[in-house]
Amino acid sequence: ATGKDMDVWIQHVSGGQAVRLTASPADEQFPSLSADGRTVCFRVTAGPEKGIYVIPALGGSPKLLVTEGFTPRISPNGKTVVYATGNVDTASEIRAVSSEGGSYHTVATGLEMAIAPTFTPDGRQLIVWSGPRIRESREPYDFWIVPAAGGTAVRMGVIDHLTRSGVQFN
Repeated sequence: ATGKDMDVWIQHVSGGQAVRLTASPADEQFPSLSADGRTVCFRVTAGPEKGIYVIPALGGSPKLLVTEGFTPRISPNGKTVVYATGNVDTASEIRAVSSEGGSYHTVATGLEMAIAPTFTPDGRQLIVWSGPRIRESREPYDFWIVPAAGGTAVRMGVIDHLTRSGVQFN
């Protein structure tokens, strides 16, 4: 972050100077780098620039993909960006859009609420966070895995495993 807003920067792990990729007055957040290192996606939080964008990792002009969404993640091959439409308090769904632009499509999960999508390394599946929208429900939050093309989500049982290992959640 510089000044009064957050920007996206990139720096090679081998060293060298960091390169600033964005400089709008709004906050840019949730950057995601494609596995080939060519493309970054990110979210602009407010203002007329609000939306999800892609930008070449070596710099260039950001390209608006969609005007709404949260936690964008770019596929390992850099061709698709997935994002959530809401948060834990809303009926959020997962959507996908080409990193070249165009219309989005909803990724079928069978879940009432799904947020924070992340591609598996091979790009064939998504891991999402889900649970009940009603906080008083006894149904637990957990990570779920679903085909990236859509399908039935399967609960991973991460929270159960952590609880059995002695991790306590409030």
